[in-house]
Amino acid sequence: ATLNAPREALARVPPAPDPLLPAAQRALTEGDGTRADRLIAMAHRRDPRSRYTLMLLLEQHLRHGRVDELAGVMGVLTRLQSEAGEALLAVLARMATDPQTSDAVRAVVESDAAIRRGVLEQLAQQGADPDTILKLAGDNLQPAPGEETPRWQRLMLEGLVSRGEVGRAYEAWTRLAGASADAADAGIYDPEFTGLPGPAPFNWRFEQTSDGFAEVSRGSPGLFAEYYARKAVSLGGQLLRLAPGRY
Repeated sequence: ATLNAPREALARVPPAPDPLLPAAQRALTEGDGTRADRLIAMAHRRDPRSRYTLMLLLEQHLRHGRVDELAGVMGVLTRLQSEAGEALLAVLARMATDPQTSDAVRAVVESDAAIRRGVLEQLAQQGADPDTILKLAGDNLQPAPGEETPRWQRLMLEGLVSRGEVGRAYEAWTRLAGASADAADAGIYDPEFTGLPGPAPFNWRFEQTSDGFAEVSRGSPGLFAEYYARKAVSLGGQLLRLAPGRY
């Protein structure tokens, strides 16, 4: 009955694109790309502004590695509906984890920093594999001096730690910080507060609250802290990995 419903709808409203979409989705599920392409193209001709058709068209361009066509569809989607941006990022994030389409996604985000940032945040929130996230991020992992740590880095590392995957979080952190694998194993990272690269939690994280704040001193190495003595507060800290033993 479910499969027959689109056929009946198509008979009632022949020019409508929507009844073609379930058939196209089914063809994709069954691996019949040629039939899916034909159905999606037909639906697109009937209504070039259909968001659902454009999403399927986007997925097909990704699967075939058609980067130029993909960029065109993305432009249409974002112009038609501002809220389509979130759906677009969700599709790109899902395709970034598929070996068949990951290269095409990387080619797309190379030319658009905002889309790259959005896809990275989606992947980090979904708990995607750190290697997938870092590969999509490319070589520019460290923020410029004075810039905040990108949100996707915080989401990725905090997610790994919260799931108990501290070892994987530390491995990813060393790549983000450009630090050697034993940089923090020797003890506290950046004990002199010189502002070494790398995000929290394996580097310093400072708090700014109504009861006080702390930050790395500007000009000379050291820590500047201001505390109003109202109540006990934590002004800063970092996560340490300690080998078994007495401390």
